[in-house]
Amino acid sequence: MRQWIKKRKKTALSLLLAAALFVCLLPAGTVRAEEMVIREVAVSTSSLNVRSGPGTQYQTLVQVSCGTILQYIPDPANPDGNPTWYHVVTPNGTEGYVYGSYTNRNTLIYLDTEYNDYCAMLMEKGFPESYCDQLFLLHLYYPNWIFTPFQTGLKWDDVIEEEYKDGKSLINSEAPSSWKATDPQYYNWYSDMWYSLDSGGWVAASREIIRYYMDPRNCLGKDSVFQFQLQSFDEKTQMITGLRKICEGSFLEYETYYEPYRVEETIDYIQTLYDAGRTYGVNPYNLASIIILEQGYDGSGGCISGTNSLFRGYFNFFDVGAVAYGGYSAVENGLRYAMGGPSYGRPWNTRYKSIMGGTENYAENYVQSGQNTLYLKRFNVQGEDKFFHQYATCIYSANSEAVVMAEGYSEEMRRVPMEFSIPVYEDMPEEICKCPYKDGSPNNKLSSLSVQGQSLTPYFDTDTLEYSLVVPYEVSAIVISASAYDSDATISGTGTVSLNVGVNELKVDVTAENGNIRTYTLTVARQPGVAGVQFDTDYRIEDNKIISAVPVGTTVAELVEGLGVTGASVSVETAQQEPAAQDSAAATGMVVVLDEEGSEEQRRYNVVIYGDVNGDGSINGLDRFRLKYQVLLGNALYGVYLRAADVNRDGRVDGLDRFRLKNHVLDVQYIEQ
Repeated sequence: MRQWIKKRKKTALSLLLAAALFVCLLPAGTVRAEEMVIREVAVSTSSLNVRSGPGTQYQTLVQVSCGTILQYIPDPANPDGNPTWYHVVTPNGTEGYVYGSYTNRNTLIYLDTEYNDYCAMLMEKGFPESYCDQLFLLHLYYPNWIFTPFQTGLKWDDVIEEEYKDGKSLINSEAPSSWKATDPQYYNWYSDMWYSLDSGGWVAASREIIRYYMDPRNCLGKDSVFQFQLQSFDEKTQMITGLRKICEGSFLEYETYYEPYRVEETIDYIQTLYDAGRTYGVNPYNLASIIILEQGYDGSGGCISGTNSLFRGYFNFFDVGAVAYGGYSAVENGLRYAMGGPSYGRPWNTRYKSIMGGTENYAENYVQSGQNTLYLKRFNVQGEDKFFHQYATCIYSANSEAVVMAEGYSEEMRRVPMEFSIPVYEDMPEEICKCPYKDGSPNNKLSSLSVQGQSLTPYFDTDTLEYSLVVPYEVSAIVISASAYDSDATISGTGTVSLNVGVNELKVDVTAENGNIRTYTLTVARQPGVAGVQFDTDYRIEDNKIISAVPVGTTVAELVEGLGVTGASVSVETAQQEPAAQDSAAATGMVVVLDEEGSEEQRRYNVVIYGDVNGDGSINGLDRFRLKYQVLLGNALYGVYLRAADVNRDGRVDGLDRFRLKNHVLDVQYIEQ
């Protein structure tokens, strides 16, 4: 049933995003076995001072009451765990010292042997070793909890790609940039904007944040672990008092509500949710957390107001089918579903019917169909419809629901047996996936890259990272220029760069505002020199033995003289390999031939005059005609003539070159050679 695939509403967005950010700041998975020296002691007196140091002369930081469990930090000088003063951490995070006589020493837990035994048991059940640290800590807190591995049989990298594609995983645009995808289908690199994939500013989530929230090892905190709790009804652990705790502060805590279209009906929200869960076998804590996250703590969601102009008097508390399509908004489609029937007690024209019917729908299509945890409801990695039939697209929805739902379980309630089904994937990374944290624009792409007087191979493209060019021995340095799409990006590696004879690998690094670096590589081959041959010229000797920077109208004789060649005789041939007349104009396509004295080796240089694309030595309307058809058809010019058409020397032949050539012919702006 694809009707459940949807995003979280913007209601309560600030709370959810803050919670998600907070989760990323936790040092999940950082506790190693060899470092696990945490022990617990229980306060055995009515009130006990926690002091800043080991003695009564130290300041009292806080008082703890009888029965409070304190985390004990062992003192290496007292390996038996019985110092006069215990170094402890209170439940609220205060670190200090308490007098050991006022604690129950029988609750000291020595971890080395116990950890090893418990870890061996977990691995025998099928958990990877990397799960053991966090599960053992949970076991210390709640020894009656049962952790069961759910072997998905799926490869980790394949799962991440499935949840990444087609906009299956979204994040609000207010999130850090490293949480947002930057593939071209999700992000416009030219405008530095993300494409909105759902109303309310939801954009595609990055692979990094998907990895973080899908890695079960990041979700084994005392509250976040509830996303793995089996979602069936259990009257021993799911009570009205716990349900009221979850609903506290939300619109659901009100004892009664008023049906505007059935005045005689008043129903207790909390009792209704509890009855619905018991009737259809669903954890009512989960039902409350879904509604709060769908409709907001203040109940401002559009699907439960009852006042929609098109569907007045209908309600959809679980937002079933609330997806924008067919010309209707998400809210309108949700209410269209509520108005239909007859399944799940529809039409839902009262709040009571919406809650009961929505629970039946949820029980049948999720809890009873294998998606029986909050995690599997969000990331469907089981059954025949894998990666579809997912209740939400918000990447952190399972974690957020778990934290809300955990509010209903008091410390006393958590002491009873509860089962948690925790997914395990094949080929998981040994290190727990870390939360990305970088913010700022991720745009580190170049809009242009060029070498003065040279042509890159291939022509520059923003997504092409490697280029090459060959320069003659006479070129001992090149000037690299580059610009970025984002003005906040920084570029290094440009400017004048000296060249050694042979291969030179040059790097141009573009650092985005968020710190991500993209590297463009130029491999420049400087040819070895020929003994005895020297140039003394203002002309430019480009790569592939090209001579340029020759003014328009220069004669062949002037060209030869201007090269200032010593150690070789110089001659000039036409494009037809015939001797060029000394008084003829130097033109694109001519070849300068050097015959070294006392050697049979001959060196040939092609002449390029930018703008002279037809090779007649002048720049006129005929060149404009040739260039026009090159731009339109792409096959009118070749070789040095194509090179001459790149009049602005940006590595491409396009409309800008036509514009520059036109201005030259009209005497508006002359082409620089």
